Amino acid sequence: MFTSIAIIGRPNVGKSTLFNKLTKSRQAIVSDFSGLTKDRNYGYISFGDQKSLIIDTGGIAQDNSILKEDIAEQAWIAAEESNLIIFLLDGSQNLNKEDLDILVRLRKLNKNFITVLNKIDKKSESLVKEDLNKKGLNDIFEISAEHSTNLIDLRAFIKTSLPKEQYQAPEGKKIAVLGRPNAGKSYHPNPQGRVCNDPPPSAPDDPKTLIDRSAHPTTHFPARQAMLMYVNRTVGKFPVEYRYVGRFHQPLG
Repeated sequence: MFTSIAIIGRPNVGKSTLFNKLTKSRQAIVSDFSGLTKDRNYGYISFGDQKSLIIDTGGIAQDNSILKEDIAEQAWIAAEESNLIIFLLDGSQNLNKEDLDILVRLRKLNKNFITVLNKIDKKSESLVKEDLNKKGLNDIFEISAEHSTNLIDLRAFIKTSLPKEQYQAPEGKKIAVLGRPNAGKSYHPNPQGRVCNDPPPSAPDDPKTLIDRSAHPTTHFPARQAMLMYVNRTVGKFPVEYRYVGRFHQPLG
């Protein structure tokens, strides 16, 4: 059995920044643009010779659009399959209804979770910590993922909060599915009709849904637990699109 950690929260609270810091990588694209992460993104967090899977997720928002609902569904799938959940909030803003709705559902999962306030480097008069205390959350980590403030303490707490089983890195090869936008990469089938064990990534008709690489473990191929990556290669006028075109050319190994 391997251990896994999911990072969840509403959009633009810094989940991808924290993911990059904990994995010591630049695997997730980071931008001030809200809602950039659309699907689950997998990486590894290391504690010496011990590794755990860590999952970056899209923001869980109060939005009735099909895309936003799919993004939220993928985030909750990550939470349900994980041993530990990091509930990330924006420490520079007051608690809002989206945060409270996530907290209510999170408690219903009956899983171990860590409450983390990000962006403490920003000056504000936020009462989010006091409001969380009133909701019964007293053990709260305050960090700045961007500036790595208090991340050593957070990593240490994560390590002690995980089950004792040591993670065994999966064997096998990485398989990349590449192509132009809206070519059907997210629905790439195998004889069983789908690539991954879980529901497929959010894949509406919007050709720019997949912004970053999206990695999913799969066991349908001879190379057990291969990592499957989806990439769009598009050049547009927005900086984030230029950045992810650059990511396309990075080695997939």
